[in-house]
Amino acid sequence: MHKFGRIFLPIAIILMLLAITAGLERGGLHSTNLKLVHPLGNLHFLIFFAGFFGTLLSVESAVGQGKKILFLIPATIIVGLILYIATGFWLLLVAGSLAFSIPSIIVFKTRREYITFLLACFLFALGTILYVFDFYYPSAIAYIYFLTFYILAERLELAKIVGADKRSFRHFLSNEIIVVGLVFFSIYDAFIALRILGAVVFLLTFWFISNDLARKTIKTREPAKYSAVAMLSGYFWLAFGNLLFLISPSTFWGEGIHSITLGFVFSMVFAHAPIIFPNVGKFKFIFSKILYIPFLLLHISIMLRVLSYLLPTIKTISLHLNYSSIILFFVTFFILVVRSKAKSAKSIA
Repeated sequence: MHKFGRIFLPIAIILMLLAITAGLERGGLHSTNLKLVHPLGNLHFLIFFAGFFGTLLSVESAVGQGKKILFLIPATIIVGLILYIATGFWLLLVAGSLAFSIPSIIVFKTRREYITFLLACFLFALGTILYVFDFYYPSAIAYIYFLTFYILAERLELAKIVGADKRSFRHFLSNEIIVVGLVFFSIYDAFIALRILGAVVFLLTFWFISNDLARKTIKTREPAKYSAVAMLSGYFWLAFGNLLFLISPSTFWGEGIHSITLGFVFSMVFAHAPIIFPNVGKFKFIFSKILYIPFLLLHISIMLRVLSYLLPTIKTISLHLNYSSIILFFVTFFILVVRSKAKSAKSIA
């Protein structure tokens, strides 16, 4: 089973690099001059959410459930994305996005609380459908809150360890249902919907900060401490990004999006990578504090990105730092994997 994980992980990383390239082109910092149906810069969101995260999370689910057939989901998403980018044919991509929910449906049959994951998966499929039909803002909103609530649903599972009860679950579920409704409303008026979404998720974030297991693990040793620092920092950016949307989504669209996608989402990726990637790829990983370097660079880059609203001249620097910190993290992670494998082999010998 691990062989499939090892095949798809590098593909996910390639899609992430392609998303970064598209982001640089969108920001006017790079041009590939590729002859595609859509300009590469316009595909930034689609490759980032549907391509990278769609592949990564569906592979994680397939490995977790131990069913080979579930690897057809990331395969469908990848092939569908390539076909859409190259030819504009979207049916396979949409099919893969709809199939993304199958692992959650399987678990939902025995664990009804998985409705939270199902709703997040629904937002993923909705984001893809809205994108291929040229509803850019509603699609971006659907994708942003898909990842937000998928991650929060995972954190809710762990919140039970520190005392979150059924009332907390109902509170989270009711908020998620409201969010799904507001994403639909965004088709009619994206910025009004986003302002209300900002208020809802801003308040919900504080509940998670007060209940997340990270508040306890931050007091422990590495690598648990590193993960906790990254997660709690991510919550800060989630609250901040949604506060910007609450104040004025039209004014702070870019700052809000990057606070959530880079600040919250990638903080969570950095936090969970030392655990998830070795489980998916079935390889040994020995943690090192050197991972704090790309983590700190990421947060500096987001701060500069927010400040660029007042100082536009630093926007280019922030963009370069954004992508450099992410690439540095994965390069560092890969080096640590190689070093961990070498140490393991040496200890066996």
